[in-house]
Amino acid sequence: MKTTQQIFELMASDLQISMHENNWNSIDYETLLKDNPKQIRAIEKTLFEEDSSELESPNLTIKNAWIPSREKDRSIRIRTYHNNAVTERQPVYLFFHGGAFIFGSPEQYDSQLINLVNKLNITVVNVDYRLSPEHPYPAAINDGIDVLNYLLDNCITLNIDKDKVIIGGSSAGATIATSICLHLPYNLSKRITHQYLLYPPLSDDLSTESMLQLANAPMQSKQSAVYMWENYTKNSRKKEKASPLNHTHFQGIPNTTIVYCELDPFKDEAINYAKKLQSQEIKTQLIEVKGAVHAFDFFDCQLTQNYFDLQISLFKEIIK
Repeated sequence: MKTTQQIFELMASDLQISMHENNWNSIDYETLLKDNPKQIRAIEKTLFEEDSSELESPNLTIKNAWIPSREKDRSIRIRTYHNNAVTERQPVYLFFHGGAFIFGSPEQYDSQLINLVNKLNITVVNVDYRLSPEHPYPAAINDGIDVLNYLLDNCITLNIDKDKVIIGGSSAGATIATSICLHLPYNLSKRITHQYLLYPPLSDDLSTESMLQLANAPMQSKQSAVYMWENYTKNSRKKEKASPLNHTHFQGIPNTTIVYCELDPFKDEAINYAKKLQSQEIKTQLIEVKGAVHAFDFFDCQLTQNYFDLQISLFKEIIK
């Protein structure tokens, strides 16, 4: 098992520098996940407000909307990003933010998603799903399915192409995205054309070789993963279904792209899931980001920029 310092020294040098200079790296996620997980939301909100600046994009419209939920007297907030320069119906990327199922917000991903919309003719729908531990599994998945149904039912009004629906997310958001595909009935799952998963946690077993060797990794430790899954599956009678790697049937799962980090404890889970999909003859692309740790893309450095450039290339292939 490698120490945190040993893993840090294996990281890309520009990522090391950026993480060292960034206030977000100072959050003690492991302790807070154990003692006061909801406090992370307040700390991240403060840091986000301090770091964020007005994002200008003349051809882009960002709007918040509240759509109906399956539950009476409750709505779901979605944050949409639409390129006004494109008049024809656009492919839609249904996106779920990261945050260990417990924290995070759609706004934290504004700059990343604006980059996608500006460089591709797509609309992004960013889901403000319910968070654990107040709303454990399957609340977030139900929210996602409700949003998907809304998009399909209102595709003309939203000016989106219902035959080009991509689903994806970052970290826990990627888990939610792939869980939605696994929970959907076949007729609905076939409406999704691709899933794009960035460093997803895919099993609550936490016994892979990478989870052992990289248990002390920066930004994502094994112990943090333990607390994450405990909060996500709290009091659930069917919690075994929360872990995508527990599933054995993949009928209707779309073509898939999985991006994982060389120094992330979750990396073997990504590899194992890709193998499962490939064994079911589901076209699956598996990409490793060398020298990266979990959540590397939140740090401003050349490694992150290289990844964003790669992501644009990948999405061009996905939506063509």
